[in-house]
Amino acid sequence: MILRLLLFLIAFPLLSHAQPAETNPDAAGHAAIRKHYPETELNEIAAQNPAKMEAIRYYYTRSFILEPLKCEECAHFDIAHFDVSKYEHLRKKDSRFVKEDPKYGFRITLLSTDELEHKLTIHAPQIPAENED
Repeated sequence: MILRLLLFLIAFPLLSHAQPAETNPDAAGHAAIRKHYPETELNEIAAQNPAKMEAIRYYYTRSFILEPLKCEECAHFDIAHFDVSKYEHLRKKDSRFVKEDPKYGFRITLLSTDELEHKLTIHAPQIPAENED
């Protein structure tokens, strides 16, 4: 019980964000980004397309808000390994999406696509393919 309380007290400041906030300003150091982009690719993007690099960093660190839930029995949650792409299918175009994860003790708010400061190709409007008859 004391160990859980200590873990919560340590994790709470890391999880409490009133605004979308970066967990790590170094994109190459963020675990979710490294999961999706090899270091060599990140280095290439940073050198050749700084705007895309900023969009990637923004997406994985600031396109959402995480808030802690009061939870004594929650599993350990490490914000440095949080991967927003697992929730991307829930993001809405013109309104925020909120979901609680009682297992890990946090609430995620996905900013709407319209709110995003930087967009990746996954946020581009989907144009239905025309029939080729």
